[in-house]
Amino acid sequence: LKSTGMLSEIRWEQDNFMDTLKAGAFVLLLDILLLQYERILMIEEDCLPWTQIFLFLGFIFLVGFLEETVFRGIIEENLIRSFKSCALGRLKAAYCTGILFGLAHIINRSWSSSMEAVLYQMLQNVVIGIYLSLIYARARNVVGMIFLHAFYDFTSLMMSGIYGIGSLQEGVQSMDAASLWVLLIYLGPIIYLTIRIVLDEKRTALRKRREDAFDQRLLMIK
Repeated sequence: LKSTGMLSEIRWEQDNFMDTLKAGAFVLLLDILLLQYERILMIEEDCLPWTQIFLFLGFIFLVGFLEETVFRGIIEENLIRSFKSCALGRLKAAYCTGILFGLAHIINRSWSSSMEAVLYQMLQNVVIGIYLSLIYARARNVVGMIFLHAFYDFTSLMMSGIYGIGSLQEGVQSMDAASLWVLLIYLGPIIYLTIRIVLDEKRTALRKRREDAFDQRLLMIK
């Protein structure tokens, strides 16, 4: 990757960090509500030892860092650049990256005995991946995406990581068609961000046409 120059194109600058959080406000709010709900459920449960909790938090951050760096920072950023001359290039890049993100979770088949459950989890991650990719397409900030991803994973895995109830493997094994209804709540934000990106692309294209027309008039005058 270093030899291809892809790593140098990762957008680590923090100028758009707050824009990322604003675009991801829905998932932040949802995660905060889920966190409070889980705390109520676990109010009488004992936490795991602090060493295990710190390992869990480190794992969550590492997963968020690696997945966002690879999928949003490298793959989506390079797709956005590749589709720059195409109509709705950022939108195409976001949806392609989201689908790739979900399909990549086929790796869970290596430790899951149920292919059906893995397929359901892949579908779930396609939807979530598209949502995260749309956020990145709007704000283009990897640091903010790492924070959002890590916070999402933390709330999703808090019961096993903090209280030792269940495990990631058990979570995947329990996935079925009925558990996918939760994904419906992501449709609203996905549609909203899609519309915003389409409008942004149209405004950018219109501005470019006006600038080109102005430059042409200047050349004719000269």
